Amino acid sequence: METFAEDTGEVVPYYSVVTEVLTDDFGRQLCKWFYYTLPTQIHQCFDEFASNFFMDNVHLQCVYSIYGQNKLECSGLKMITWVLYGIFKEENLNFSPNLDFGGLKTEHDRYGILTVKVSGTVHKDNSYIGIFDHTFKAVQLPGKKEFKIKSVQLNMQT
Repeated sequence: METFAEDTGEVVPYYSVVTEVLTDDFGRQLCKWFYYTLPTQIHQCFDEFASNFFMDNVHLQCVYSIYGQNKLECSGLKMITWVLYGIFKEENLNFSPNLDFGGLKTEHDRYGILTVKVSGTVHKDNSYIGIFDHTFKAVQLPGKKEFKIKSVQLNMQT
């Protein structure tokens, strides 16, 4: 089955259009969950909650330029939950992702790995403090139509 690509008018296989729509929807839903729902769910049992969304061997890399260039890397569900808790609750950082106007890009590679890239602004309390670029990589669970986040890379600049 074939269909037309909306932006170019060329004929493309139907499944690639469906995959693209599903991929874009996944990216948008992931960002809404991460930036709007996750910060409200962080509490003492956060690692139990997070295990539904992150792989056990998830990897986090955070690069930020606040008072110089800093880099934080950690692996494992427990460690990244502590870092995310620190970002959202202790540092009180709020992220405003640009889900429109070119700020969100989602790709599905030939290995089945979904990459979601989003850009936006960072705020502390009610003040703008900078910009961010965030990349998530998610893998599909074997035999299921579920994805879990495998890696998170966050770059912040003030």
